[in-house]
Amino acid sequence: GLAMPGAAAQRVVLGLQRAAAFAGLAVIIAGCAVLLGWSLDIAVLKSLHSDLVAMNPITAVGFILSGALLCIPRRVASGPRATLSLRVLAAGIMVIGLVKLGELLLGWHVGLDQVLFSDKLDAERAFPPNRMAPNTALGFVLAGGALFPGSLRRKRGLGLSQLLALLVGLQALIAIIGYTYGVRPLYGMFSFIPMAAHTAFSFGLLSVGILLMRPEDGLVRVLTKDDAGGVMARRLLPLALGFLPIAGWLGLEGQRAGLYETELGLCLTTLTSILVLGTVIWVNANTLSRLDGQRHFASQALKTANENLESRVGERTAELAASNQLLTEEIAERRSTEEALQRSEHQFRQAQKMEAVGRLAGGVAHDFNNLLTAILGYSQLVRARLTPNSKECQEIVEIEKAAKRGAALTGQLLAFSRPQVLKPRTMNLNEAISNMDRMVRRLLGADIDILTSPSPSLGEIRVDPDQIEHVILNLIINARDAMPEGGKLTVETADVEIDEGFSRDRPDLHPGPYVLLAVSDSGCGMNAETRAHVFEPFYTTKQSGKGTGLGLSTVHGIVKQSGGHVEVYSEPGRGTTFKVYFPRADMATEIFPAPRSAPRSERGTRRILMVEEDAQARAVILAALTSRGYEVVEARDGPEALALCEREPDRWPDLVLTDLMTPKMSGRELVRRLIAHHPGLRVLYMSGFADKAVLHEGLIDQTMAFLQKPFTPDALLEKVSGVLDAHLAAGLAGSTGAG
Repeated sequence: GLAMPGAAAQRVVLGLQRAAAFAGLAVIIAGCAVLLGWSLDIAVLKSLHSDLVAMNPITAVGFILSGALLCIPRRVASGPRATLSLRVLAAGIMVIGLVKLGELLLGWHVGLDQVLFSDKLDAERAFPPNRMAPNTALGFVLAGGALFPGSLRRKRGLGLSQLLALLVGLQALIAIIGYTYGVRPLYGMFSFIPMAAHTAFSFGLLSVGILLMRPEDGLVRVLTKDDAGGVMARRLLPLALGFLPIAGWLGLEGQRAGLYETELGLCLTTLTSILVLGTVIWVNANTLSRLDGQRHFASQALKTANENLESRVGERTAELAASNQLLTEEIAERRSTEEALQRSEHQFRQAQKMEAVGRLAGGVAHDFNNLLTAILGYSQLVRARLTPNSKECQEIVEIEKAAKRGAALTGQLLAFSRPQVLKPRTMNLNEAISNMDRMVRRLLGADIDILTSPSPSLGEIRVDPDQIEHVILNLIINARDAMPEGGKLTVETADVEIDEGFSRDRPDLHPGPYVLLAVSDSGCGMNAETRAHVFEPFYTTKQSGKGTGLGLSTVHGIVKQSGGHVEVYSEPGRGTTFKVYFPRADMATEIFPAPRSAPRSERGTRRILMVEEDAQARAVILAALTSRGYEVVEARDGPEALALCEREPDRWPDLVLTDLMTPKMSGRELVRRLIAHHPGLRVLYMSGFADKAVLHEGLIDQTMAFLQKPFTPDALLEKVSGVLDAHLAAGLAGSTGAG
């Protein structure tokens, strides 16, 4: 293979030599730390763990000398005196190891490893007492020979030096693996004291440092090359030294923890090693193949260019220009696609957040409406027993007012959460604005100029007129609050045609004809952060007590449920515009008969089956109905109601009063089962929250009897009387059975 270019190769060589110096510095620090630990009796410096053997002080001295030899630059060690000094240091390292080996093999008793801190060594409670390990002594003999200056200068001597360094590293690796796997024979010989854990790590660093002192020659020369061998060595060598021991250790720890047996652990370790090594080899092979292909292609291209340089200059220039053009177009297209993707992701996240907040708001409103039903009911029942002008009666009236304000807030929450009962009809938006003109001008005051610009031939939309008035009113109030010192308010309507380009970034807006309502003000405007949260419930920039933060969230909920789309355009200091798009209606204006009030029922003993989960709401409904003389059978949920009916099959109720969302069985399912046995059954639904699925399936519409929570006892009695006296049994049974 080809070697690296000169500058690149030199950078790699310098980097590896710095790594060798850092390894030597680390070994010196380790040795000094151990000596400090022995001097000050700091256990964590002498030994990495209380259960492990401590490093002998003479061993620490050997590492300090070895690290010093690694840290000395080559140019400093080139003089005769420096060479002699370095040889003395290397020989001293070898002598430490040889003397200790002589003590072990020949029975000498020199006591070299007891020269420093002998009293503390003898005081160590260990058997055998702390002495230099045999494999540690052998490591110093090998390291001293590898660090001998003459070996590092000559090419033949360099090979011997690096071979000795490899032996030092192999011995260190065996000891490290022994500690990792808990195999004592790998780091301790027979009954002699074992090699300390940080001794093994220090020998490993020493081995790496010796190998990297002259990386441009010898065994590690391949690391500096850019050929196949260099790439493979730089990628696979760290994997072999790091991954394989860790994989084996994890497998062994799993067996010790009892997660699997030895055979399975071996299989898992082998399989993991095969997968990882196979993947790395496969990636390296693809990389090498690509590099070889690129080199081959470059060589062929260069050869062809040299042979046909004069004749192909123009052709190559034209091809380059075409390629640049294609690349520019591709970059522009990719950038456009990425921007569109980012916008879509942002809109999707925003829609998910609004949907989650909507569910939360609807659920809170549902539970709160049950509480308000109980408050309003008991308040009215108590007030009926009090003297009208008494102090207690006036206090009850104030409780009712507060409860009604709470009901208004929950109504806004329900509007934001989208599932609610609407009464849509085909109408003209200009008429709604014209009908509200006088009220709007009273709200705005004299310091705000209002300009209406209705389209003369505006198309019709199918919406709930009352809810649309809420939308217009909330947008105008929001505009008024944005102009505390006065300004200009503009309300416009227009027919617009939404194309695919405009709707692409707005998932809830489909191409087709729409009616646009635009409300603009010249107020303070909003920044990007405020615009991102403007439709969230309870989010407001007004002072405390100046607003609930539900106005714009109500607008958002009503518009979404009506099949429309709302968006805001605003900049700080330049005003705000809200644009609301409603789908244009395809049918003519519908004419609805004026509602007729149901006759009030006389007192009687009609039987009513009442199904309500909330105990307080159930109690106040029971009190109201029994006060009128009705016989009430109460149940907490659908299964309990069915069981009550089965106990008395000959006494079917005249009316079923049930909440839509009851536990275990929905109100719709309960009614369906009851009507299967009694087709003429009258039904009155009640709910503080109508689920989206129920609305989409058409259960609640103008043909169904429905009572929205919270309600007063008078409203409940009037609705019950109307259902019983209107004789709607056939119509209710047919509509409910279809649902």
